[in-house]
Amino acid sequence: MESAFRVKFLGATDTQVAWGANDNPNKILRVGEEYDVVDVSVHSWHTKIMLEGFEEYWFNDASFEYLGKHPDRGLLYEDRLRRQNFH
Repeated sequence: MESAFRVKFLGATDTQVAWGANDNPNKILRVGEEYDVVDVSVHSWHTKIMLEGFEEYWFNDASFEYLGKHPDRGLLYEDRLRRQNFH
């Protein structure tokens, strides 16, 4: 999958990890690092994102800062992002 947009990891609280049974990014990612999002799963009360290179994990999007559309790739998930008002 190609990335549609970039995010920066802010760190995750225990509540953000537990909400919706997300994977714990604190054990895997580095705070302040930028990552490419390759998939989005929108739920009624939260949204999960999958990152390039970490496709076996789903993280709560509240643990990330949206940095913008990926400069070199098309928006594969624009409809899902628009529905959740993420951009």
